[in-house]
Amino acid sequence: MLELFIQVFDHIGDEVIIVDERGKILFINQATAKAFGSRRAAVLGKSIVGFLKEKTSVQRWRKEVFLEAKNKKSPVSYTIERVVKGGDIQTVEIKAVHMVFKGREFIVSTGWNISKRVELQRHLNESEEMFRRLNEQAADGILTLDLKGRMLFINNALKKLVGIKNDTDFYLSHFRKFVAKESLKVTLEYFERVLKIKASLTEHTHIVDLKGNTIPVEFTATPIFKQGVFNQVHVIVRDIRKRRELERLMKESEKLNALQHLISGTSLEIRNPLKGVLDMTQNLHKRYADRYFEYIGFKEFEDIISTLGDMSEQLNYCYETINRLLSLERKKLGVSAVTSNAAEVIRSAVESIKHQMEMADIQLTYHLSKGLPAVAISPFELEQVLVNVMNN
Repeated sequence: MLELFIQVFDHIGDEVIIVDERGKILFINQATAKAFGSRRAAVLGKSIVGFLKEKTSVQRWRKEVFLEAKNKKSPVSYTIERVVKGGDIQTVEIKAVHMVFKGREFIVSTGWNISKRVELQRHLNESEEMFRRLNEQAADGILTLDLKGRMLFINNALKKLVGIKNDTDFYLSHFRKFVAKESLKVTLEYFERVLKIKASLTEHTHIVDLKGNTIPVEFTATPIFKQGVFNQVHVIVRDIRKRRELERLMKESEKLNALQHLISGTSLEIRNPLKGVLDMTQNLHKRYADRYFEYIGFKEFEDIISTLGDMSEQLNYCYETINRLLSLERKKLGVSAVTSNAAEVIRSAVESIKHQMEMADIQLTYHLSKGLPAVAISPFELEQVLVNVMNN
């Protein structure tokens, strides 16, 4: 029977140890001997406490293991760290039960070497801790949502961005709390899309802080799977206010470059005609400055008229070119072909140069007829014309 008993336990994959009340090992199966790295005979008769990593006494072992199992009258479970051959340390999960046989008391225990599982759990815990620290130290905002859109985690960067000081300000609240009203509908659609496609999604939206300030952001939402089940959404939020400002400045820079090219080209267009007018004026002056009218013949008169005609064409070309520039400037200022109240504009124009007139000892009076009609010119343009006329 004893041999059959030994063979049965040797065929069990789990470790089996029988220890008496004094802590001496009476039996181990092959699985236990293999785990110890020793022959069965080398282990039998030794004290169980000699294999424990934590140094303890037999009395303490009796109190914490033997008597607990005896008093409980049911299996007890605990975890130990033991030292085996070669100094290796193993973590073992134990289930022990108290038994009485022929008046003697024993502890029969089964064990499972969970060292690999513990090591994997340790690495997992380290990875989770590293992941948490990376999230906390990340420059971009990070939050985790459940499948109902409730916020479970927000890192420090996002807390700072929206003005959160306490976790109670967000925990289990719906993310809509921090989405701008004008962007709420499309943002909810983005969230539903992530739930549907179960894949990452990058989009833009607007969020609001606790003070009500609107912030443009870019976000990437990624589904999180645990044991193959989709149960959370990981979201990275990036403040793009500086990027938007840089884009605006780049557009302004492009506009300025285009304007510079336009001005440069227009200057060349104006310079040549003006140079032609200047040359023709100088030639006329040189030829006729010292001559009286009666000494100018018909052919010379035709030459003068022809020259004046050429000058007129060149000046008209300059005028049209400048007028195009003014038209572009009016568009830039938002000036359109609208009507204006002539009386109000006249009063405004006079008031704007009143002090200048007084300094020049000029008395300016004006009388406005009642019911002046509206004029087809913007107030800005009309006032500029009136001020220029009065200054001249």
